[in-house]
Amino acid sequence: MDQPARRKTLTRKITTDHAQIHPVPFLFIVLVFLLILTPPVQNVLRKKAVTYLEKKLKTHGGNREGSMSVFQKTGDGRYLH
Repeated sequence: MDQPARRKTLTRKITTDHAQIHPVPFLFIVLVFLLILTPPVQNVLRKKAVTYLEKKLKTHGGNREGSMSVFQKTGDGRYLH
């Protein structure tokens, strides 16, 4: 009983192609998530967020020139009130 060869349907072709391509975006998302968990990447993201918010709110943090502070920093890194 010879049956004629079945043609691949469009759905079968699409799912076969996606099975080969699908892991790449998934692995990229997992890699980005794992990188975000590392301290160096967190520091970069924190600095970028602080800079963005400082520009957006028109403020600046830290003890830069021209900023007023209630505390005075001593030479050895301590603060006095």
